[in-house]
Amino acid sequence: MNHHTDSVVTTARGTVRGLRQDDGTAAFLNIPYAAPPRGAGRFAPPRPHEPWGGVRDATVPGPNAPQSERRLGSVDMSPYFGTGWSRGEDYLTVNVFTPAAANGDLPVMVFVHGGGFVAGSTRSALYDGSAFARDGVVLVTLNYRLGIAGFLDIPGAPANRGLLDVVAALRWVSENIAAFGGDPHNVTLFGQSAGATIVGGVLATREATGLFRRAIVQSGSGLGAFTTEQAARVTKAAAEVLGIEPHVDAFADIPDERLVEAASRLAGIDLRTDTHYDPLIGLSPSAWSWTPSPPNPSPPASPPTSTCSSGPTPRRETSIWSPWTSTPPRPPTTSTTRRPARTPTRRGSSRRTARPAPTRPSASCARPSWATRCSARAAGPWPAHTPPIPSPPPSPTSSPGARRP
Repeated sequence: MNHHTDSVVTTARGTVRGLRQDDGTAAFLNIPYAAPPRGAGRFAPPRPHEPWGGVRDATVPGPNAPQSERRLGSVDMSPYFGTGWSRGEDYLTVNVFTPAAANGDLPVMVFVHGGGFVAGSTRSALYDGSAFARDGVVLVTLNYRLGIAGFLDIPGAPANRGLLDVVAALRWVSENIAAFGGDPHNVTLFGQSAGATIVGGVLATREATGLFRRAIVQSGSGLGAFTTEQAARVTKAAAEVLGIEPHVDAFADIPDERLVEAASRLAGIDLRTDTHYDPLIGLSPSAWSWTPSPPNPSPPASPPTSTCSSGPTPRRETSIWSPWTSTPPRPPTTSTTRRPARTPTRRGSSRRTARPAPTRPSASCARPSWATRCSARAAGPWPAHTPPIPSPPPSPTSSPGARRP
């Protein structure tokens, strides 16, 4: 971006100075929408930021949520996820891109970045919103808490804290975006990958009612939920890695560096239960080389269930954070309805006989990274690669013990 002149805007918490570009747009970077999450506050709901005096510099990027560097094999992912952890506690911030001559009634779009719920920030070069501003849209990008601080389901702490951050950012937009030329009654929330999963969860969050008019879900879904039993397994594993009790008071004493390091050691947890299997199939080499395995000997006692609520968030029934697992999922046995075959009887009539129902084979698919779910039921944050199911073997035309219809 080519810098031209300064642009000053007054928000509810104080005045900020951004950059007016020579393409007719203005950028305001690193504006806080919530108080810094320090110490035990990392596991608490977001709180309003304290007002500041004077003019706050909004011309340079700020810090982001604690995270490790993300790589895909030998591929440098910094253009997508950013340059890693830019340290600083005051990272619950937004960037605003707007036409320099905005008149106060422009449409607003709020973007939630992806990154597997453990990486990503507004510092990524891909999230420069100048093009939106040139087209007459006020674009807002935001940071939110990641990893253990943002999404681990910890006893004594509210669930889905990263999602609550997004709701707090939407509340900031509702209160302040008119000062940047945007219409607070014409807000579109959109996100990609993990951000899309959060958007799906926000759609089911009562506290977000009235803060946006429409939503766009890109490469993700907010309908998947891990059960409390599955979430507890991840929490227990994280506590064991850190050598602490699985309670918020113990996690609050752990520095960010150790939380980031512990998160990277939690892959491979088996999340299957007697009534719930892990449905997400990762985009991994083992998934691409999938081969069928024998069907399960018996179906689960009941179909998988999850909780979707229009009530207050967070809910303790589900958690949206858990690691990618390298264990094979166990799909439930399925059946198809077929027209029964007819076989001759002694009197020339026909008799219906049941055919054995085909079963879906299980698939073994390791996952390369981390996955999360949101508080409503869904397919997961990444588009799953589902290998084709082979055709069932030919069924016999009759079976012993068939009953007369």
